[in-house]
Parts: sequence; structure tokens; C-alpha cells
Amino acid sequence: MSKKIFQLNGALHLESGEVLNDVQIAYHSYGELNASGDNVIWVCHALTANSDVFDWWSGLFGESQLYNPQEHFIVCANILGSPYGTTNPLSRNPESDKSYYLDFPQITVRDVVSLHQSLRIHLGITQFHTLIGASIGGHQALEWAIMEPGLMEHLVLLGTNAVHSPWGIAFNESQRMAIEADGSWGRGSKDDARAGLEAARSIGLLSYRNAKAYDRTQRDEPRRLGNYNASSYQRYQGQKLSRRFDAYSYWYLTHLMDSHDVGRDRGDIRHALSRVRARTLIFSFEGDYLFSQAENQLLADHIAGARLITMATDFGHDGFLIETDALTISLRAFYKSYSMNQQKINKSTGIGLIGYGVVGQAVYDQLRDRRDVRVTAVAVKDLTKDRNGLLQPALGSAYELISRDDVDIIIELIDDSEEAYHYVKSALLQGKSVITANKKMLAYHLPELEAIATRNNISLRYEASVAGAIPILDTLDRHFSQQSINSIQGIVNGSTNYILSSMRLESMSYEEALLKAQQLGFAESDPRLDVDGYDALYKAVILCYKAYGHYISPEQVSRDGIAKISKHDLGAAELNGERIKLLATVERSSQGVNIEVRPTNIPLTHPLASVEYETNAVMINTAQSDTTVLIGKGAGGQPTASSVISDLQKILSEKSEVGAQTEKVQPDLVAI
Repeated sequence: MSKKIFQLNGALHLESGEVLNDVQIAYHSYGELNASGDNVIWVCHALTANSDVFDWWSGLFGESQLYNPQEHFIVCANILGSPYGTTNPLSRNPESDKSYYLDFPQITVRDVVSLHQSLRIHLGITQFHTLIGASIGGHQALEWAIMEPGLMEHLVLLGTNAVHSPWGIAFNESQRMAIEADGSWGRGSKDDARAGLEAARSIGLLSYRNAKAYDRTQRDEPRRLGNYNASSYQRYQGQKLSRRFDAYSYWYLTHLMDSHDVGRDRGDIRHALSRVRARTLIFSFEGDYLFSQAENQLLADHIAGARLITMATDFGHDGFLIETDALTISLRAFYKSYSMNQQKINKSTGIGLIGYGVVGQAVYDQLRDRRDVRVTAVAVKDLTKDRNGLLQPALGSAYELISRDDVDIIIELIDDSEEAYHYVKSALLQGKSVITANKKMLAYHLPELEAIATRNNISLRYEASVAGAIPILDTLDRHFSQQSINSIQGIVNGSTNYILSSMRLESMSYEEALLKAQQLGFAESDPRLDVDGYDALYKAVILCYKAYGHYISPEQVSRDGIAKISKHDLGAAELNGERIKLLATVERSSQGVNIEVRPTNIPLTHPLASVEYETNAVMINTAQSDTTVLIGKGAGGQPTASSVISDLQKILSEKSEVGAQTEKVQPDLVAI
């Protein structure tokens, strides 16, 4: 397929504020756009490549390759500043009618993407099956996925990063220094700084390969003195580039590479990457000096559902050009897993239930007669115990349950926080969404578990871990995410509130009220978790993380319980026009965010003063909407189960909207 030229209609407004007129784009296309328009493979090329992707990436692109014109409409456009047909420093400046040379404006990766968006529209393309790019091509692909997140179904990034590193900029600056040291630089001829360009390419090549690659391909015969293979190789590569490229384009393109920073004017890198919606596969290459594995891991950590494959190669960064057989195998598996997942979307969802206590039974009863979901099996500790009403098989191993192919979502409802942590983490690593009510486990491990869920594009939901039936976490997400929250204060432990109410309203002693709470199932046989304030503390840590994105370890929280409170204390408070409640408070101040859990004297007119017995209540104060109070049942099997079912409905809705979110993703580092 021959090269084509698209002339931009109108000026190109650059990120720097400057304007380019009479801009053209050189591009190649292969194959035909199908009737549904969903077979487009758009390629973003690397620094000195051109738009003929069949020529320079023949192991992946070609008549008999993974990306072929029989199945796909393949487009590769030359980047702005490159000398292969797109407007560049040697192009005619319409204002002076001479070549730009050093009058060419500063250009960025976003300018390249903005220009290619115009070509996409010109070609009548409304969606990409795959957007793929390596190195600076990965910079372009990533920017495009952020700028138009709904455009591409799949995103493939090879040896790239979210922001060009100081190390990478140093390499580029060294190359520019070599060009600038050439005495002919800046004289105004296309042949300027040829020797400088050759030296620059020699420097750049050291970042594309590594010591292992040179040892493998450039080792000398024994006893050789002078005329070393590595020496001639460097000179040859420099001369080879200078015959097809010019120093001005190279100088500007290295600056363009340095401009890459997805977080610029978007808050930060994490926020920018969170905009990516494509199903993303990231390749990192062993021994890549230019784009480290840590930089690729950062992408995988913050692009929802992204998978990272670390590929073994002796060629460092250039592995993306050389290891095409291994790349093809991984890409085929990537697409196949997506296709298999799509076939499962309309099937009923398999639920694995871990724990069959009071809440577990209530959840099971609510799910038993549904057709859109099925409880595949239940994991319990004691297989000999009678399980009233349980129709599905009981398993003694939660890990066996998690690993079953017919289980899509795990609901974890056990008391042991350490066991719960290992079960939940295992499920998330296997790509299964999780619902849990274990507040202690979450209080200690929430940031880690959230990160795993985000990486694997699955859900971790825990509405039932805070305030029973009150949808406080969902409310914070849906209604207060864009508001400035001053404080959250609440009665989040139904057991202690029941005890305090019974002591005051029924004239019970502390011991009598505690016993009654235990008999009614509002308090455990070992009540210390509740009455010493730990339960409320764990919930406050979760509220803090959800409201402010700020994690505070439970050990850092000031805590006290109700065990020392007597009927006399409660009566004295009433005489002073006050009422004692165990309150969890999360508050932001000029010093940061603080959490406190303790019995508190509040005025009888306070919104929480009239909340009695096992009822919970949470009060949210914001700068925009003043005070909002949510009240509901905070203890018992049915109220907690209602929050679990609510979380399940949200996951099912996400699955319906985005089928890929329920894919079983393998652990996020795969060595090939």
C-alpha cells in the first residue's frame, strides 16, 4: 500500500499556544473498514519510524501476521515533526516561504494526537478495535486513550511510561548536545549536523539495547586489536540513520518525547490514568534501560483492569521489534480471553458464599430463588454442622470455592479477619469481584485490596462493613464525591447504642443491658470488639478512606469504649441537657484528617441524640450542603444482608454495562 497524504483543513493549534498552518499528515492504510466499523487497528509509531508499519513491524503486521488486511483495517500515521511526509522542520513555512528549521514551533505528544484525531475523522473511523504503540508510540496511544476514552476497545502499550523520566530526558539531552556541537548545526540546510546526528544516534542506541545484547551480537574474535565490532556497529547505525533522517527532525522529536506527561494539567498521573476505559495490555521488556519495569508497573497499577506482561529478551527496549513471535502469542491470548468472557455475559452469575452464620444465611435466603444469580457453593468451617435450608454443596475449603470456574463473585461473611484477608486477596488476584462485611480486615488492608481490584478491573464492595443497612458508602460515592466534606460523625455500632439506650430507658445496669444485647444477637459472646470501641474504630477508618482517600491505621486512632459508663453517668448527663453516645468522628482540619472514637456528651437537640437502641445514624457535614443525616438499622442479619445484596446489584449492573469487568485476570506480572 502506498503512502497517502491528508491535508488538514484549517490551522493546528498547539499546546504551547502557537499555531501551525498548511499542516499535512502522511499515512498508510491496509485492508478495508468493515460494515460495522469495528475492525480498526491504529498504530502509533516510535521515534524514527515511518507510517509503513508493514515494513518495520513485519513480525506483527502483514498478510499472514496477527494484524492482517484480510481481517483488519490498519492505519499508521506519521507523527508531526517527522521527515516522512508529515509537516516537520524542513517543511515550507507559509509565512516566510522557506523551510522552518529552528523556527519550527515546540510540539508535544498531545499535539500529535490532536492532529491524528483529524485524520481519524477524515477516514470515517468512529471506533478502534485496538490502539497500539511502543516507546514514544506508547506515549501517543496512552494520551489518546485519556483524551478519548470511549474510542478504543483495546489498548496495547509496549515499553513506555506515563511521564518521560529524568533518565530518558538525560539521554535525549545528550543526543541534542551531540547535534548542537556539530559546527554546521543551525546554518539552514537539510544536510546540517550530519556528523552530530550520527553521534546522537550512537548515544540513543545505548538506551535501546543493553550490555547483554551487545555481548550477544558484537563480541570480537579473540586477540583482535582495534576495529572492534561494537565500534563499527555504532558508526554504521549512526550513518544508516543520517542517510534517511535529518538532524532538525531528530532534535525536535526528542524534545517532543520529553514533553510526555499524562498528568500535566490533569491533577496528577493517577487521576489521568483513571480515565482510560479500554481493555489494556502492557508489555515491559527485561533489560529495558529506557522504560523501566517500575514505570510499566505504575501504568498497570492505575489503569483499571490493565494486565502487565514482562517479556524475557536479550534486546532490552528493542525487544518490541524483535520478539514478535512471543508478542503474537500473548496478544492472541489477550483477545481470546476477552472473547470467552463476552460469551459468558448473558449467563447467570455464580456466587461463592464464604460463611453461613446469621448474615450468611440471610444472604443465601435472599438469593435462593433468583434466576440471574446462583449460589454455586458455600464454604464453611464445620462440615458436620446441620445447615438448615442449605441446598447447595458445603465445602470445607474457601480456597477451593474461590478457584472454581463456576464462581464469578465471592461474598465473604466470616468473623476471622486474618482468614478473611487471605480469602479476599486470593479471590481478587484470581480476577473475581468480592463483597465483604469484615470491617476489621478492611481497616487494616483496604488500600492494598483496593489497588488489586483496580488493577484487575473488578469490584471490591463493602457497604455492609459500616452501619448495617444504611447506604453510607454508596452515598459518599454518589452524592458527596464532588463536595468538600468537613466531617463525618456517627453512631456506627448498634450493640453499644442498644446497651446505652437500655441502661437509660429501662434502668438496666451495664451488665444487664449487655446480656440482653447478647441474647438478641446484637452483641457477640465476647463483646470487647463492640464495647471497647474497636468495631466503631474500624468503621471510622473505612469512612475516612472512602470520604477523603486518606488511610489512617487503626493503631493511630484515639479510642475509648463504654464499659466504664454507669446509669449515674447517663442520668447526670440528662440533667445537664446532654446525652452520652459512642461516636466515631472523622474530621478534616488545617492539620489534616483525624479520627476519634469515644463516648461523647452531646446536646439533647443534637441530630444523633434521639437515635436509640440498635439503630445507627451517620451525620455528614459539607461546605456545600451543610448537614445530612442518614438513619437505619445497624445490626442484625437482615439489615446487613440488605447491604450485601445492594453491593451485588451494583456489581451485576457493572457487568452488564462493561462485560470485561468480570474477566478472570491472572496475576498482573507474567514472565515469558
